[in-house]
Amino acid sequence: MAKDYRPRVPTQCSVVLEVLRKTDDFVNYAMLMQATGYSVMQVSAACHNLRKHNAIGVEVAPDGTGWWYALPPEYDNRTYVLKGVVDGIERPNRKPRKLKHSTHLKRGHV
Repeated sequence: MAKDYRPRVPTQCSVVLEVLRKTDDFVNYAMLMQATGYSVMQVSAACHNLRKHNAIGVEVAPDGTGWWYALPPEYDNRTYVLKGVVDGIERPNRKPRKLKHSTHLKRGHV
């Protein structure tokens, strides 16, 4: 029986980042909500997640309005490097050291 593959849906973060990169200007929550169709909570969560990973930045106006903008892609640290692969050279993953549980009990550590 064939598997039923559902089409991939872009994440809210990727949609918000795409909107910010396409506009190439400062955008506030109202503009992001209008462009994406998401609620204020979804836009806020996506913006804060992207800000945590240095994909976007924010400038706060004196009236308290946050203006979001996209940073260059090389600042984005959301891409993850596979463990054991550095500069294309694959290194074997080492097994963690096993602790002998009986030794720390003999020393009087509880």
